[in-house]
Amino acid sequence: MSYLAFEIRPIAEADLALVEAAFPADDAAKHAERLARQRRGLAAYLIAWVEGRPAGHVLVKWGGSTDERVARQLRAAQDSRSPCPDIEDLWVLPELRSRGIGGRLLGAAERLAMERKYQQVGLSVAAGNPSARRLYERLGYADAGFGDYVERGVAVDAQGRRHIWEE
Repeated sequence: MSYLAFEIRPIAEADLALVEAAFPADDAAKHAERLARQRRGLAAYLIAWVEGRPAGHVLVKWGGSTDERVARQLRAAQDSRSPCPDIEDLWVLPELRSRGIGGRLLGAAERLAMERKYQQVGLSVAAGNPSARRLYERLGYADAGFGDYVERGVAVDAQGRRHIWEE
């Protein structure tokens, strides 16, 4: 593993075309929608940059998980505590993985949450992603006891076709 210089910052309007080209998505509006949510103060969409090119990303949703089962359990457990922001879609280009970018993206997301006075953050990990699970555990994350669950959604591709996904 060699040292790699990179910066992490929230996406800007001028970054959108580069981010869309670097991270093609099944949902053609994914990155634009995240930028719009960030503009409205509902999320922070952090991009890692290496030599002026997008190398990874993570989304922090200030309102918490949108999975109803998880959101319901969190509301029941929180009582009067502040909401639990949800860290979603931590992803690094395959050729740049294991070089510190994922951990730094997660750290940047955590710092933003701390600056906003949140007491905790949450995230989920795909059952088939043991390297991400190891990263999260190494950084102090632990199973919150929700058990396995399936997340589902609908994406619309550049041709306007709808795709149902689940993970």
